[in-house]
Parts: sequence; C-alpha cells; structure tokens
Amino acid sequence: MSGFAEPTLIASILLRLSGVAISLVLLYRVRDYRFGFLTGMLSLMALRQVFTLFGLFPEFAELPGLMVSILAVTVVYYLLQYTHQENATQEKIRETNQELEESRNHLEATVAASPDDIFVFDGDSRYVDVLSNSGSEGPADLVGRNVEEVRPSPAAAMIDDAIEQTHRTGNPDRVEYELEIDDERRWFEGRTALLEESQENHVLFVRREVTRRKEHEQELRRFRRAVDAAGAAIYITDRDERITYVNPAFEEITGYTEADVIGETPRIISSGEHDTEYYEGLWVTILAGETWREEITNKRNSGEHYHAEQTIAPIFDESGEICEFVSIQIDVTERKHRERQLRVLDRILRHNLHNDMTVVLGHASNIEEATEGELARSARVIQEEGESLVAKVDKEREIVRLITESPKPRPIDMATLVGHRAADVRDRYEEATIDVDAPDTVTAMAVNDVERALEELLENAIVHCDRSPHVTIVVEAGPETVTLRIADNGPGIPAQERNVLAGNTDIDALYHGSGMGLWFVYWTVRLSEGTLDFEENDSRGSVVVLEFERQPAG
Repeated sequence: MSGFAEPTLIASILLRLSGVAISLVLLYRVRDYRFGFLTGMLSLMALRQVFTLFGLFPEFAELPGLMVSILAVTVVYYLLQYTHQENATQEKIRETNQELEESRNHLEATVAASPDDIFVFDGDSRYVDVLSNSGSEGPADLVGRNVEEVRPSPAAAMIDDAIEQTHRTGNPDRVEYELEIDDERRWFEGRTALLEESQENHVLFVRREVTRRKEHEQELRRFRRAVDAAGAAIYITDRDERITYVNPAFEEITGYTEADVIGETPRIISSGEHDTEYYEGLWVTILAGETWREEITNKRNSGEHYHAEQTIAPIFDESGEICEFVSIQIDVTERKHRERQLRVLDRILRHNLHNDMTVVLGHASNIEEATEGELARSARVIQEEGESLVAKVDKEREIVRLITESPKPRPIDMATLVGHRAADVRDRYEEATIDVDAPDTVTAMAVNDVERALEELLENAIVHCDRSPHVTIVVEAGPETVTLRIADNGPGIPAQERNVLAGNTDIDALYHGSGMGLWFVYWTVRLSEGTLDFEENDSRGSVVVLEFERQPAG
C-alpha cells in the first residue's frame, strides 16, 4: 500500500470512529433507534478499512461492504417511512391549523355578535385584552390600566373583588354593579372565569347590561307589595290550573293558608253551586285571551259559603302565549246579606203600604162621594196624595230591584232606542212636542233599564211642565262615548236635587227630594258605568246629560 493511501485510510478510520462515538452519544440521549443504523454503518465501514489497511482476512474483505449496503437499503426504507410520516404530520398540522383558523373565525363572529362586553384581566385587575366592548373605550384606552383607574370606586371595588376571587380560587364569580352613563343610571352584571394559560393565568370578565331586568324586578317588587297589601283575594294559576301564588287577603278571606293551596287547583274553594256551563264559559273566555268577570259563590276552609265578584285575566309571556292566569276576588258577602235584607224590607213595606193605602183611598173616595164643599175637596186631595205615594212606592221597588240585581252593561243601539221611546211617549201625551236629533245608529254600553230611565225623563219633563211641553233629545256620538241630552222648557229641576244626583252634595237631614224617578235614572246610569249631569237650558228648563261608553266598531 502506498505511503499516500496509508495515512488517508488511517484518517478515514479515525473519522468513522469519531462518527461512531457521536452517533452512540446521540443514540443514548435521543433514544432514537434510527441512530443505531448510523452507528452500525460507520462501524462496518471503519472495520472494512482496517481490514484493508492491515490486509487481514482478505476472504472477508467485502463482507463489511455488503453489510453496509444492506444497512443502507434499510436506512433508505426507513427514510421513506420517515418522509411519509412527516408528510402525514404536516397534513395533520395543516388540518389542525385550518380548524384553529375556523374556530378563531367562529369565536370572533360570536364575540362580534354577542351583546356582552368581554375583557381579559391579569391577577392585579389590569386590562390585558379587550375582546368586545360596546362602550366608547377601545383597547388602547384600557389595556395596561387597572380597573380602579377606569371605573368609579363602588363598581371598581366589586369588579376587583370578583377578579381576585376567581384568580385565587379558580372558581367563577358573579357581580352586579351600577354605573352612570350619559347622565343615566344603568345596571350591569359581570361574570368571571379563569383562563389557564402557559405563562400566567388570566381572568375572563363578561359584562352584560341588565338595566331593563333590574327595572322589571323593581316593578315586580312594587307589584308584589301592592298585591300583598290589597284587600281583595288574589291568586295565580298556571295553565294546568295549579295555584302558584296567593296573597295574604286570600288567606284571610278563604281561611286557607298558602301552604294549603300551593300546587292545588281552585276547586279547593269551590262551593259546588255553579254548573258545568258556568265553568265552560269561564274557560272559553280566558283561553281566548279575554277577561272573565262574574259573581261566584265559593267555600271557605270552615265550610261556610261566601260571595265574591271575580275577575280572571290571562297573563302572556314574551312570545304572546298564555302562561298563567290571575284571579281577583272581592268578598261581597256582607253586601249580599244587606241586599237580601233590603229585598225583604221592600217586600214587607210594599205589601203593607199597598194594603193600607187601598183602605185609605177607599175611605177617601167614600167621603168625597158622601160630602160636598171643603170636606169633599180634602177627600180628593187625600186620594191624589195617596195615589202619588203608591206610585212612589212602585218606583222605589224598581230602584231596589235595580240595585240588588246589579245588571251588567251590554251593547244597545241608542239611536234606535231613543226613536222608539220618543214615539211611544208622543202617543200617550199628544199635547207634547218631542224632537229627536240622532244618527242612524250608534251603539253604547248600558243596562237594559236605560230604556225605562229615558221614558222616566221624558214623562217627568212633560208632566211637570207648566206650559205647552217641548222636549228635545240629542244623541251625540263621540270617539269613545255616546251622549244623550234631554232638554225641556219646564220650570227646571231644583238645584239641591241636581247637586245630590250629580254627586256634588251629600244627602243630609235638610234634603227632602221627592224625585224617585230621577233616582231610578241615577242608578241606571251608574250601573251602566256612565255619568249623569245637568245643564241649564238656554231659554227655560233643564238639560239632563247622560254619557255612556261607546262600543268599538266591529
């Protein structure tokens, strides 16, 4: 072997042995089996050069080269596998990056569409990031600043406590605080959550304005106080008829406690006096979204029956669907007892007075027929006053009936009613002139007795007129009311009686009004939920003004 080749082989052997040493170190540190192939190849190549240098085992001189070739093929195979694996890894990384980008876009869109303001704070309550903010401050105005530098003291202290609590314990927290913005007091709700990050944990703070909710809660509290203080029994049921709330008056009136009735149905206070048709009408009304008003007889916890004026109305949710029903009951048991006593007294008085007056009128008639002069005239006066007294008793009976029955207003065509009543009274009082000024049709809400009341006003104007009677009826249709004006040319209604009937003066011991007919008119208008008033006629006489609620068209 030449002198040049020998040093070259020695250097090559040393280099390969250095590579073997380095590959062994890498194999030990990295623990990657692929460095084992590299170590083997370098070792075999160094061995072959040793054989060549010293001429050892010439018959095996090519064996290390063969093994190197095998190892080289193996390395190429593994390199191909590695390349395939690397490509798959890169593809997975691209897919992951795409998913992350999509998630980021979704998150940004969610944040942009969210009504909430979203901030990130560090453990010292300094703004780290502003993800969303409906206020005027941008990231440049907030990032790096402490919350106490940005918000007023009471709110800042509450926010700082919530952030510190979450940063320390990792538990979410909630806080409500008030801010003055644009000279308005506005309420906000803040919620915190821990963001566990690689370098430092941050706190996510989500803020939402809840001013309307707070106002609604305040309204509910005021409503609850008003309901609790109400003298009427009030209870609320769900759509399954289960009672969910009762006020103190309900407990007082029915004798049932809140614990007795919550979860029960109103059948617990049913007296059994109303038939199926009554309740079917009730449910048809309230399920149609309308209000039910009717008298009802219920049963107390003691078993005693009581009478109530009941109003049931549906409660709607935000979507317009019926979610609950509220029932208000006014105990009218004592009023019912007084009405019963009034009817009994009326019946006794009317019966006895009619019988007694029949005797008086009979004797007065006999005296008139049997005598002459002043005595006969006195007997005639007794008959006239007696007949007037009987007529007043009959009108009193009508008033008692009206008060005790308490009829409900219903739609009545006032134009048609006035025309018919005027025609009937003209036929009975041919000496009277009755003029009517009315539209073809106009409907008002009134009780049925309004027809009798109008007739009473016409007869009163004609009978008490001291000259040729002239009565004018004007029907005026306003946007929300229907007004009847009955004007006459008589001596007029006494001022004291007008004031008493109009409610301007209380009845006292000096009042001696005898207008039972006008009192019938008064109660008719009152039960119709209308108004009664009086005006002076331009020339002579009085104007009686009746005003009723107009029924909406359709």
